[in-house]
Formats: sequence, structure tokens, C-alpha cells
Amino acid sequence: MRTLATETNQLSCYLANLPAFQSNTRSKQFPSENPNIIPTAQTIAKQIIEELNNSSNKLLERL
Repeated sequence: MRTLATETNQLSCYLANLPAFQSNTRSKQFPSENPNIIPTAQTIAKQIIEELNNSSNKLLERL
């Protein structure tokens, strides 16, 4: 997963290029795909939170 985060006094922005993950929409679009070989949405959410925490810590280290 690639992420980019930035903060200023007026704007906070976070972009994430997410990998494939299990969802109802994906299972409809790719019915022959085995959902057990891709991560769950909860797993991806945990990774995003971890990335945000790491980004925040790096920003605080600069101050």
C-alpha cells in the first residue's frame, strides 16, 4: 500500500492507493475470484490506521 499524508494549518490530506480487498462489490465484479486469497477490509483498515499513526509521529518529531 502506498500512502501520502500532509498537514498544514488550513488543510489535512491523506491519500491511499489501496490493494484489492474483500467486499460484496468485489465479489460481484469478480465472482470467480477466491476471496480467501485477498485481505479483509478490516486488515486494510488496520494498515491505514498504522500508517496514519506513523505519519503523525514523524510529523511530531519534526516539531
